[in-house]
Amino acid sequence: MTSKEYGTIKCDPEGKILKFDHISEKIFECTSKEIINKKRIFYFFSKINILNNINKWKNLTIINETKIYTILKTKRNNIFFAYLNIIPYTKNNTTYFSVQIFSLPQQKNFDSLQDKQTILQKIKNFSHIIRIHFLLGTIIPIIFGIFWSYHKIESNKLNIMILFCTILGTICCHIAANTFNDYYDWKSKTDKINKNYILFITGGSRSIEMGLINEKSLLILSIINTIIVIICGLYISYMKGITILIIGLIGIFGTYFYSAPPIKLSSRHGLGEIFHIICLGPLIIIGITYILTNKINYNDFFVGLPMGFLITACLLINEYPDLISDKITKKKNLAVTLKKYFFLGLITLIIIPYIIILLGIIFKIVSYYLIITFITIPYIIYNLKIILKISQNRNNLIKSCIIIFNLYLYFSILMIIGQIIYII
Repeated sequence: MTSKEYGTIKCDPEGKILKFDHISEKIFECTSKEIINKKRIFYFFSKINILNNINKWKNLTIINETKIYTILKTKRNNIFFAYLNIIPYTKNNTTYFSVQIFSLPQQKNFDSLQDKQTILQKIKNFSHIIRIHFLLGTIIPIIFGIFWSYHKIESNKLNIMILFCTILGTICCHIAANTFNDYYDWKSKTDKINKNYILFITGGSRSIEMGLINEKSLLILSIINTIIVIICGLYISYMKGITILIIGLIGIFGTYFYSAPPIKLSSRHGLGEIFHIICLGPLIIIGITYILTNKINYNDFFVGLPMGFLITACLLINEYPDLISDKITKKKNLAVTLKKYFFLGLITLIIIPYIIILLGIIFKIVSYYLIITFITIPYIIYNLKIILKISQNRNNLIKSCIIIFNLYLYFSILMIIGQIIYII
């Protein structure tokens, strides 16, 4: 195989660069001091196929070598074809990867290929930018809210257009919260300083760093989603009255000021997490119930709390890897505030939903069928030893983030199933 250059980069399983030889410095037009323990190998992937390459990296095995033909970029954004030979090796019972980089001759169709992306790639990129998998934190409460309100709905008064606008506005509100968060964390240098994030799980989407979108476009995307929320909210308020406008304004306030100065709720010693509990649980249930029935009461707030607490447990565990960068940039979120009481706070957020369901059944606020959620208790007990050891082992931290998110999914889906059984 003919090649112009040959360099070697050594990485940990998450792609963090641990060795960057002098030939790699020449290839990528940067120094090892700028890269080692500061960047991940994804930093050099072209935006054309970065997500595909990251998925290939995640699927690397400790047994076989992996060969990849791809497009890379230098620090100065000069793009070139390359061949990667990825060789796994073990040191101190930990798997690492040695990446041999061969710079290939430029091909005839190179200029047209640089900016060419398939529709599927563009959809994948957009999905990553808006953090689509985290939108379940909005979609699941919406579904529960519909079934929660089902027995109160008068079919002749059900307006499908209003329901559609409510769902669209709520999802766009969550997207705006995610993209505003990425934008302001990048502007405040929190994301730039953060080297310990878990890709696709913590530390935001890293979309700007990956080159999937620039700062200006990310801000525009955030504003567009906010405008959609406002339009939907004004229409629903016109049809349903001022109550829904108040609910919407609370949602928009939390969406923007969770990350944005001067309020920046995420830096207010847990105030951001309180808004997170309310907005991704009770507020959605109240909103859905009101537009379907024209009525709300304290029960609607109460029944939304379990989902709110569990999705906030997901947020808290996701804040843990970012502690160092958050402290440096004075982002005083709940994880930073709790300090040595972090695990107590996390376990509290996990336990409270079960207490709420139990109290709801005792006082006949919710159906006794929701006791079905208690079958998730063995799952969390079994995995508790992993969660309590996240400070000792990086793999335990990654597993714990997934465990708690799965707990949220299982618990919430069982709430929906319990409510459906009650209706039937």
